[in-house]
Amino acid sequence: MIIILAGTIVGQESIQSTFVLPQTKGVIYNREHNIDLRINTNGYTLGLTKGKIKTFYKTSTFFFDITLHKDPRENRQNNKVIFARTNETSTPFVYGKVNSLYSLKAGKGIKRYWSDKASKRGVMVGYIVEGGLTLGILQPYYLKVAEIDAETGLPSLKEITYSGGNEAKYLDNSRIFGRSNIFKGILESTLVPGVHFQTGIHCDFGKYDNFIKALEVGTMINVFTQPIELMVNQPKRPFLVNFYLSLQFGKRV
Repeated sequence: MIIILAGTIVGQESIQSTFVLPQTKGVIYNREHNIDLRINTNGYTLGLTKGKIKTFYKTSTFFFDITLHKDPRENRQNNKVIFARTNETSTPFVYGKVNSLYSLKAGKGIKRYWSDKASKRGVMVGYIVEGGLTLGILQPYYLKVAEIDAETGLPSLKEITYSGGNEAKYLDNSRIFGRSNIFKGILESTLVPGVHFQTGIHCDFGKYDNFIKALEVGTMINVFTQPIELMVNQPKRPFLVNFYLSLQFGKRV
C-alpha cells in the first residue's frame, strides 16, 4: 500500500511538472491620459492625450495640442542699442520673419505594442498612428523700426509689419530696434484650416502599470488650405513636414 501511494504521489508530481502557469501581463486598465512635451524640427508642441485601452496591446487615443511653428532658417538676434529719447533697450527679433504660425490640432489614433516580451526588461515598444484636423493661426510679425518723425523731425520708433510696399524699410537691419509686443497683431491673425497625419515609434518605460513614462519619435505632416508664408523671399507652401521627439508623462486608471 505504501509503495502504491508513493508511486501515485511521484506520478502526480511528474504530471504537474509538465504544466506551466501562464505568466501575467500586468493589470489591464480601462483608460489613460498623459501630457505630451514635444520638440519638433520646426517648433515646439504641448499636448494632452486621452486613451481607451482596448486590450493589453491596443489603445485608441484622442488628442489635442498646440504648436508653435518655426522656419528652420529663423535666426534670432539683438542689435543691442538704446533709444535715447525714451531710454528704451532693444529687444530680440527674427530678421526677415513675416508671420508667426500657431496651430491647434485635434484628432484620433491608435497605439499598438508589438509584444509584451520587452516588458520583462522594463520597456514596451510599439507604434502609433494618428490624424485629425488642424486650425492654423497666422499672426503678422511686427517690428519696431527707427525713422524720422515727419512733424517733429526727431527720431521715433514705429511698429510695422511686412508688406510689398515697405520691404526696404522692413529689411534694413540698421533701422530695426526689435520685435514688438508678442501679442501685437494677434487680432489681425488669419485662420487657416487644414489636416494632419503623424506616425511614430512608441517606447513605454516600466511595466504596464498605472504610470506612463514614454518616449516617442516620429514624423508629422500638416496640410493647409492655403500656402503659408513665414519668411521673406522663401517659398510659400501649403504643407509643413517635421520630425519630432516626444516625452510623455501620465497615468492609467
